[in-house]
Amino acid sequence: EGMQFTYAGDSAFPDHIFESGAGAYKVMSAYGEDWFGAVVAHDSGTYRTVGVSFEFAGLVDGSGDNTKVELMSRLLTWLGL
Repeated sequence: EGMQFTYAGDSAFPDHIFESGAGAYKVMSAYGEDWFGAVVAHDSGTYRTVGVSFEFAGLVDGSGDNTKVELMSRLLTWLGL
């Protein structure tokens, strides 16, 4: 929550991915457009998955906690790793 990044990766137009079904939700939007996801997650209660539609390394670290390392840490923690 509250994280914001600029993007400098090779793909200027990430795929539009949508959350679907119970336990699915959008984690991150792109370009300030809230109608589609750039990162979505699903928690079935038995397992968890995360889908990302852009080159993760293309995220540009910002200030404070707005870093790729912090984002990956949060994702891995949520996945239980």
